Amino acid sequence: MKVTLPKTFLCSLAVGSLMITGGFAGTITGALSVNGSGVKYKIGGVDADMSTIAGGILSGTHLRSASADSDPGSKGDYEPVPELADYGPFTIDLATIASGGGFSLSSATYGQFTATFGILNNHSCQSNPLFNCSLDVYLRGFYTPGPGLDPLLDPTDTSVRIGFTQNGHASGVHAYSGSGTLSSPAEVLTPEPTGMLLIGGGLIGLVGFARRRRSA
Repeated sequence: MKVTLPKTFLCSLAVGSLMITGGFAGTITGALSVNGSGVKYKIGGVDADMSTIAGGILSGTHLRSASADSDPGSKGDYEPVPELADYGPFTIDLATIASGGGFSLSSATYGQFTATFGILNNHSCQSNPLFNCSLDVYLRGFYTPGPGLDPLLDPTDTSVRIGFTQNGHASGVHAYSGSGTLSSPAEVLTPEPTGMLLIGGGLIGLVGFARRRRSA
């Protein structure tokens, strides 16, 4: 006996198949580990200790994808990004972090990110037995995928969270470093107690960020 299926059923089946196989990619879902190189922390153009936040500028000559995945297959839609893919130099102005601090990253192949909101989530220093400082920086904006990712992916609300460290006083032998994670959709931030020093300005920036999204 020949069975004829309704056209509406066949259309629904086709749409469902497209969704299962990624025909409608939409929002980026995944995470990418990143490492900074040539990291510096300066105040007034001079190497400085991270113990002083006012006027501080973090920068690096390169921000690259991690050299190896600690959890293979965890990158999701960022899986096509190879090890050590270069997203170029970066700068974070702590004086304007509430509006993103001027941070951006860009790869002609894999996409671009520009921060429109940020917060210094944690800041601590100690001098016993050796001087060292750490900064936990949270940045949020949109990641626009490049041709190296799935062409059906849309610009996605994304966060970049980078931990910076300083070992040794800037006036002597010292080293700065930075590493973190780019997450899509954006990681929901739970501020550390010490991060509350910038939360007021950050909330103002977040309100502006939300308004821009609604008007886009």
